[in-house]
Amino acid sequence: MTNTYSSPGDPLFFLHHSQIDRIWDKWQKKDWPARKSDIAGPDTSYAYPFAWFGEIPYQNVTLDSTLTFPNMANPIKIKEVMDIQDNILCYKYQ
Repeated sequence: MTNTYSSPGDPLFFLHHSQIDRIWDKWQKKDWPARKSDIAGPDTSYAYPFAWFGEIPYQNVTLDSTLTFPNMANPIKIKEVMDIQDNILCYKYQ
């Protein structure tokens, strides 16, 4: 599950992230008007303690922050995927 490139093919990783996504969806739906755009906090992806690329300062995540998927897909804004039933993702949990 720790390899960025092969983990999406790992069944355990897939189940783990599916559950996280389902819980996030349930939480959002409890107060949809407020939580559809509820996001805050620092981006710590490559900052301390994971300083693989040297010292990178934390930046606050916003709806306009970009998600990048090198060699896999085009970059998108977080606001474009906050609603799993919208155009890009287009699915729902029963």
